[in-house]
Amino acid sequence: MSFNLVSPPKRVAARRSAPVSTPSAPTPRTRRRGRWWLVAPLLLLTLAFGLEAWRVCFGPNFATIAEGRLYRSAQLKPRQLQEAVRRFGIKTVMNLRGHCPQEAWHRDESNLLARLGVALVDVNFSSSMPPPVPELRKLLAALDTAERPILLHCRRGADRTSIAAAFALLLEPDATLADGQKQLSFRYGHAPFGNVQILDACFADYPAWLAERGLAHAPERLRHWVMNDYQPRHCWAEIVPLEVPDRLVVGKWSTFRFRVENRSRLPWQFKQAAHAGIHLRLFVRDPATEAFIATAGAGFFDQIVPPGGSLDLTVALPPLRQPGVVDIFVDLSDEQMCWFHMVGSPPWEKRLEVSR
Repeated sequence: MSFNLVSPPKRVAARRSAPVSTPSAPTPRTRRRGRWWLVAPLLLLTLAFGLEAWRVCFGPNFATIAEGRLYRSAQLKPRQLQEAVRRFGIKTVMNLRGHCPQEAWHRDESNLLARLGVALVDVNFSSSMPPPVPELRKLLAALDTAERPILLHCRRGADRTSIAAAFALLLEPDATLADGQKQLSFRYGHAPFGNVQILDACFADYPAWLAERGLAHAPERLRHWVMNDYQPRHCWAEIVPLEVPDRLVVGKWSTFRFRVENRSRLPWQFKQAAHAGIHLRLFVRDPATEAFIATAGAGFFDQIVPPGGSLDLTVALPPLRQPGVVDIFVDLSDEQMCWFHMVGSPPWEKRLEVSR
């Protein structure tokens, strides 16, 4: 008996024609659909972030500080302001850009609020220097007495509004230091870089003051700090005259000597460069026209004056050409930030006669 080891031709053909089970390759449409579901959430998030960034940076930047009591925004257009008053029942608007009746935006806001029966309080803050002592006191006094709800605003609602909102919130019952700090955030367009970070430093001075005394925050302690112990960082001085002429003579140089005493809690940095560091400046002003007719300075060298320290400086004033009466105005300047008098530090002033 013999065995045929080769399968019959029909059976071989049958096996070769049987379908092979393999996964089907994705079509281009299927691949595109899969990628879309992966990308769509990212696109939606990007769109939402972009819209919010536009609203904060270029739009009204309206937000709630304390529901039904405090709100914040950028400079609103008249229609937007009228809608905010209607919708949130605003009774007082606190403008942090200062009293500027010469500006159209201030006239529009003032006229509109007068028609709506809403009070307007002007406070002068800057985004690049510490809140002036008189203006910060004015803000807290207004927050304590103004009818609520209150709307705080500056131009963009980002920097000046942020520090004002932080202090305003800390006057509310049960608000914490962390709650106040949150008002100074990217959420409202506040980026603490460059000169703007001086606002964050000024706000941080209050928790530091509490920590030095082992105290917890309370609204009455914030009021006490602002009224008695707040200082605009290093921009606080006493200018003491040592040698001042009784009168000025036409065509002759004049010499003034002053002692500048550091009354702040931070050191001063005098620098040789004219556009950096701290210097003493003297201005001669015509009282009739209020125009400055001459200027001089001192302190153009590298030296640190610690808190409580002092420095004697001599100012040489160039000759004046006309007789009459002039006002002498002397102040310290942080060349990268502000004049000290702009934040409340007292300058030195005197009226002198100019004779032949």
